[in-house]
Amino acid sequence: MAVRAQVQNNLDDQPAISSPPGQHRAGALCADNPITTSAPAPTMLLWRRRRFLCLAFTALLLVTLGCSASDLLSRPTNTPVPTRPPAPTFTPTPETILPLVIVTPPHDGTPGVIIVPSGIDPNQVIALPTTAVPTPTPTATLNPLASPIPPTLTPTPIPSETPLPTFTPPPTLTPTPFVAIASGAIDLRTGPGVQYPLVYQLGPNIPIPLVGRNQEGTWWQLCCVSGATVWVAATHVQVHNSPEAVQVVAANPPPPPTPTIPPPPTGTATPTPTATLYPFERAKGPEFYSTNNEYLVIWAKLYVGAPGGAENLEAPAPGYFLKVNFEGFNRPNTSTERASADEFDITAKGASSGAGNRVKYNYKYEYRPPDPEAGDTNGQRTRLQLLGTGTWTVYVVDGAGNQLSAPVTFTTAPDNDRREVYIAWIRLR
Repeated sequence: MAVRAQVQNNLDDQPAISSPPGQHRAGALCADNPITTSAPAPTMLLWRRRRFLCLAFTALLLVTLGCSASDLLSRPTNTPVPTRPPAPTFTPTPETILPLVIVTPPHDGTPGVIIVPSGIDPNQVIALPTTAVPTPTPTATLNPLASPIPPTLTPTPIPSETPLPTFTPPPTLTPTPFVAIASGAIDLRTGPGVQYPLVYQLGPNIPIPLVGRNQEGTWWQLCCVSGATVWVAATHVQVHNSPEAVQVVAANPPPPPTPTIPPPPTGTATPTPTATLYPFERAKGPEFYSTNNEYLVIWAKLYVGAPGGAENLEAPAPGYFLKVNFEGFNRPNTSTERASADEFDITAKGASSGAGNRVKYNYKYEYRPPDPEAGDTNGQRTRLQLLGTGTWTVYVVDGAGNQLSAPVTFTTAPDNDRREVYIAWIRLR
């Protein structure tokens, strides 16, 4: 900058020189020969001085411009101030890094699967039983830097899956059939019939299992009384639970009757034979009641109790029938045949309590004569005439037809309107 000021001052001190027409002062200052040769010597000297100053100024100007251009073209880049790197976060190194193991759980009855990724030693992931890993016997010194070679493992055989046992439902239990009676006592025999010996009697509310039956189903075999099987008439007992599964049992034939040895002849009188004792004895009747019906009705009361006891203590004897004959010929029940019931009913329910024909019964017999015009439209006989005049014989039987009481007899005639009969039997044995 000092050189530039000095040059400027030198230029200002020089006298002005007229430039040729059409030329700038500055151009004249630096022109090669602006002054003609005819100019005087001082002028020439001044021109040379100015030319020197012009050249010096031009050189100074070029140096200045070169510095400025260099600054513009190659400006140095600011060096960034280095920042302090952040301190690293301390991360503890785990003692053991477990490798990735994929476990497939059991599904739909199939066993689970353990999948070990490639490159992972299974011995480091799956704990094998100690008995399955053989102890290797070293044969040479191993290089400690070499990778350990895992011992060859003998695969443990997988036991075959034991099939589960097939579930068998328990069998359906069939209740055991048994027999019992509500009151009184019944006979127990060694075989299916009254011709077999009587060995025991069964009291009320004592259940005995039913184990057999005869072919007709009229007698039940029971077990056991004093360790032996016995038989009872089916009509004498009530059966509990279904007896369908009870099998037919073939009984031994009854023992032959014991022969009676006649007594030696003496002068004594022959003893009167003892009457047969039946389980039922007649307690009341026969009683007769008038009716307009043209048929015969027998109301029967079959019960268990004390002879002459209170009526409210009497219990029905169910399961029995009546055998009815007329003049020696059987006359079956023309109404619905039913065994004696286990409860009493009352006749003439609409009558007053003092009516003569208002009685208790649990069995009904009815005989209706056939229609007189059914076989002969021109016949003159009536139902009462077909009912007949003669003797009727009635007694108690069981379901097998065995006689259980002494017979009761009475007579009828067409002109006798007392055709309703009442008889009561009590079971004593």
